[in-house]
Amino acid sequence: MTGFMRYIARRLRARIAFAGMVIIVLLAALSVLSDRNIVALSDAISVTNQTTGPLYHAALKASDTVQHVGALAHEVVQECFLKQDGHVEEAIANLERTSYADIDRLERHARGVGLGDLAGAIATARDDLIEQHKAMIGSCQAYREWIAARDRLEAETGTLVRNLLFRLDGQVRSATWQRGGVEAGPGRAFVLSSIHAAREQAARLRDSLHRDILLADPEAVRAALFVQERVTDVLTHEIANLAKLIRAIGEDDAATRFQSMADDLRARLTGPDGLHALIERGMDLRVQMAREEAQHHVTGSRLRKAVHILANRARLMNEQAIEAMNGKVGDATFAIHLLAGAASLTCAIAIVVFGIRVVRPIELLTAHIRRIQVSERHDVPIPAGLCARRDEIGVLASSFAAMTRSLEEARQRLLQESRAEVRQQFERLSSAIESIPQGILLTDASRKVILCNENFRKLYGLDDGREIVGQPVADVIRACLKNGASVLDEPDQSKLLRLNYFLDGQKALDLNGERTVVVTAGVTPEGGTVSVHEDITERRRQEERIAHLAHHDALTGLANRVLFREEACEALLRRRKARRLALLYIDLDQFKAVNDTLGHPTGDRLLVEVAKRLRAAVGRHDHVARLGGDEFAIMLAGNPRAEDASAAADRLIETIRIPYEVDGNFIVVGASVGIAMAPDDGTDADVLMKHADMALYRAKQDGRNTYCFFESDMDARMQARRELELDLRKALEGGEFALHYQPLFDIGSHEVVGFEALLRWTHPVRGNVSPADFIPIAEETGLIGEIGSWVVKEACREAATWPKDVRVAVNISPVQFRTRTLMLDIMAALASSGLLPSRLEIEITEGVLLQDTDATLGVLEDLRRLGIRIAMDDFGTGYSSLSYLRKFNFDKVKIDRSFIQDIGEDAESRAVIRAVTSLCLSLGITTTAEGVETEDQLRALKAEGCTQAQGFLTGRPMPAADAVRLLQGRAAATVPAAAG
Repeated sequence: MTGFMRYIARRLRARIAFAGMVIIVLLAALSVLSDRNIVALSDAISVTNQTTGPLYHAALKASDTVQHVGALAHEVVQECFLKQDGHVEEAIANLERTSYADIDRLERHARGVGLGDLAGAIATARDDLIEQHKAMIGSCQAYREWIAARDRLEAETGTLVRNLLFRLDGQVRSATWQRGGVEAGPGRAFVLSSIHAAREQAARLRDSLHRDILLADPEAVRAALFVQERVTDVLTHEIANLAKLIRAIGEDDAATRFQSMADDLRARLTGPDGLHALIERGMDLRVQMAREEAQHHVTGSRLRKAVHILANRARLMNEQAIEAMNGKVGDATFAIHLLAGAASLTCAIAIVVFGIRVVRPIELLTAHIRRIQVSERHDVPIPAGLCARRDEIGVLASSFAAMTRSLEEARQRLLQESRAEVRQQFERLSSAIESIPQGILLTDASRKVILCNENFRKLYGLDDGREIVGQPVADVIRACLKNGASVLDEPDQSKLLRLNYFLDGQKALDLNGERTVVVTAGVTPEGGTVSVHEDITERRRQEERIAHLAHHDALTGLANRVLFREEACEALLRRRKARRLALLYIDLDQFKAVNDTLGHPTGDRLLVEVAKRLRAAVGRHDHVARLGGDEFAIMLAGNPRAEDASAAADRLIETIRIPYEVDGNFIVVGASVGIAMAPDDGTDADVLMKHADMALYRAKQDGRNTYCFFESDMDARMQARRELELDLRKALEGGEFALHYQPLFDIGSHEVVGFEALLRWTHPVRGNVSPADFIPIAEETGLIGEIGSWVVKEACREAATWPKDVRVAVNISPVQFRTRTLMLDIMAALASSGLLPSRLEIEITEGVLLQDTDATLGVLEDLRRLGIRIAMDDFGTGYSSLSYLRKFNFDKVKIDRSFIQDIGEDAESRAVIRAVTSLCLSLGITTTAEGVETEDQLRALKAEGCTQAQGFLTGRPMPAADAVRLLQGRAAATVPAAAG
């Protein structure tokens, strides 16, 4: 019966397919006719686009050309103002060879399509633009000639001012006029005062001369010229007074020379052809060039506007032509599609009706019979529509439904009677099993599950609705394995099935590494099994936690100091006579800076990462521990030699210094390692650990990021350092500190302009203690804050008694910047001494900026706002010195003595100094060379443009009283003759 119905269904589908193919052929012929019409219409549209479309694209290219010309004209003006001759020539050449081919092409095309008015506007604007190019280039050439004239006049004026300063300095040094009877007394004082007054005004005039004055706005330029005129008037007046005084002592030639130089200087500055008149003409030229650039911009805008209007006109013409042709295409297409759609709809309706009435009922009945065959169930209902039909299909469906109902009713009666008795017994057993707090699993002799309670399901995560009863126990074990169950101390988990777990004996399981379950199983008399599953996780965790916390670090999980000492003692006891043992102490460098800047939580996470790297860097049998803070220890096993310990230390240092990424921060720390070897350095654990700690301290003193072996004299040095630390704590209270002052010499003026305060410690027993010995100890113990406060206060008090143009420089340690009292200490020292803030210089090293840069820069800005000058010391020795010049505008840069020593023989050192002085000159920063000891070095520094010198040649560090005496005779304190 089923085969016959399938045969009829195939026949009907074949006929329907044949009819569909005929309809498709008709539709294809109709589509070919419509495509021909559409192609003809599209050809007409493309012909139309050949006129308006190219016009629109030509307008877009012309607009880009106008934009490019405007940018080139602006570049000419800017380069001309910047005074970069090579760039100016290039900008003018680019502007002169600009092509207007796109604009000419657009003009011709517009006239060809009847847009003559717009074409004329474009041509007029283009011609105006070209004429304005020529005017701008001419103005730029005039401006460049003016710049050359101004530079020559400024150079001549600057030379005249320097000659005047030189003459005034020579007049001070000259002793000829003193033989005229004014060796002492009021006459000598008046002449000296007049010379210094004239020199001060000449220096002011020299400082005000610069070539970038036109970069400011006109008001600022005129204000600067006004100041120069006033200074010139005062200088002329002072020179006149000086000339009178010099004539009074018989120096007529000198008086005439001074008067002539003053008059010449006045004429060069304020005369009709002087510098000020020339600058006024330059300002007029800049205004003219700006006006020409603005006019060029207006003309360019007019040309762009005309091009834009033409582009819009072309776009509208193109859109109108396309719209007209598309309308025709749409009409033809609609007619064709309407005819094809009507034919398709008719065919589809016929196919659907035939399928619904004949084919679909047969397919439904066939599918119903197949479902019954597969499922072996007779209660599957037949679709109601089939039984309601009055034809043969309906009769067949009704008969088949009646037969399946009778069979299903008989089967259900038998099942209900047998299940009722089984359910009663099962419910009694289940009630008893569910009341047990442990997990219970029962199987029959065929190893299928016959019962399990809810506690078993929850314990193994099987409470997701899956059916367990009736399943093979092997499937249940697989489900437990899938949910994370594993055998403790069993590497091959596949043995779980072969060992009949849950079936016999007592075993322990691990659940996802979180819980521990003890399984107790036995065999029933019928051949089945019963297993009890008890969760002992909490009990076991408590026992393990207590044992672990007693011997491990809570943060990193490493062994703590107690466990490490026990392991060291055991290793020393097991050590045979010929075997060695190596103990490595590790301390992280810069870890305190991480805690201070990023916070202790980030520091803790960094310690965890370091612990992971240490575990990975040592062998399986080596012991790793965290002793506390940022200090770790490693005991190398396997009879290591000194070479093995050295290699391990190198490996650990390189591993730790690899950058870390913690909470989005890239952190770099180093490591110092101390090594003690048994039996050479001790056979007792405590002694060995003590010696490793001493070696670690020596490694940190040697510069960090290194390792050091214990040596027998380290213990003595440690005791000596401890005694020095105790003496240092008493030194400040006992008044053992003093300040010495080393002169800062101005190379140009040949005068002492300041002193650097240097700390000295005279111990009652040790004598003079070097700062290199006690400053590091003061920084490590925190005493540097109190000592630094005393140094600033004492230096300000002493400097307040010096002349008002002499400054004092004080070094500030990086450790002082980490305190919160630095600003208060400096402000208190200035207030108590009455010293002007501008006379105090704070010298810092790059180590200050390596700390929390933002906070440090904030403190430096606060000091700058007070008026205090900031200097960078030891410039060039760090790896980021140039970058810090960008971050902060220092007032002074001190070039490290390592570049000065070989300046005469080493071309590289001289090149570095030349680069630093040039950079600082452009940034307005004073440069000071440290360690100047020979006249050749001083001459070389002067040739390279260095501002100041400091060293044994210009003055050794001296007590405060000697510094005062040096300042009292400063008029005669000059550089050696060779230096001039």
